[in-house]
Amino acid sequence: MHYYADYLQLLQDRKLLLPSLPRAIRPWTAQFICHLFDCHEFPRILEIGRGQGHSYGLFRWLSPQSLIVSVDPAPHPVAQQIADAFPGPYRFINTTSNAAFAQGLGQEFDLILIDGDHHYRAAQQDWQHTLQVAASGAIVLFDNLEHVDGCGKAFYEITADGLVLRKLAQCGDAAVWPKEKLARGTFGVVLLR
Repeated sequence: MHYYADYLQLLQDRKLLLPSLPRAIRPWTAQFICHLFDCHEFPRILEIGRGQGHSYGLFRWLSPQSLIVSVDPAPHPVAQQIADAFPGPYRFINTTSNAAFAQGLGQEFDLILIDGDHHYRAAQQDWQHTLQVAASGAIVLFDNLEHVDGCGKAFYEITADGLVLRKLAQCGDAAVWPKEKLARGTFGVVLLR
């Protein structure tokens, strides 16, 4: 069983715990991801939107052997420090998600996090691209549903068609503790066939 508090302690011990982390990954969201990894194996992970590398680090800690491909147009030095601190196969692609998909990612992915550009059109494009690289039975995490005119709108437009087995929303801290100051993050989960 993995606990988010253990991951935070490890970051603190390695002097990688940044003040921005509580805003980047909310506790309930992170613990949900921990439980997801306790129940499933994800040999290939795609992360769209890396920022400072908080999600990347959590994925790497939860699954040291997984290949993680992380796409973000703006490389951040902390993300590289986290990658260096947690060994395992990875590839950072420093470009937009549209450019990365156009170049080809070369494989299918078992877990995909869509957390890049939160505008509607970009999130919608990321979803369409995701369908092209998702392995059979993949799980897609769609972050920041609170952007109701952006990625939230793109998520809620997803229909249970032949590819989508089930959609779960709203998950995350805002759904559990809606009045907490840092409980702004909500995400959706899409289970693919």
